[in-house]
Amino acid sequence: MSKMEEIPPQFRSVAGQDAVDEADGKMARGWDRLRRNGTQNPYKERPKPHVSAFSKNKE
Repeated sequence: MSKMEEIPPQFRSVAGQDAVDEADGKMARGWDRLRRNGTQNPYKERPKPHVSAFSKNKE
């Protein structure tokens, strides 16, 4: 929130803050995914295995 306080009130906009929050949320989700997958690209999903836990031909 310190970034918001540095901006003079006449330049603040609700839409602008929404955009910032949305970008922050995307970044946070990206890094969460990066930590889960352990990949270099946080926006690339881990490839799915061919056999799922719910497949019919499970042993």
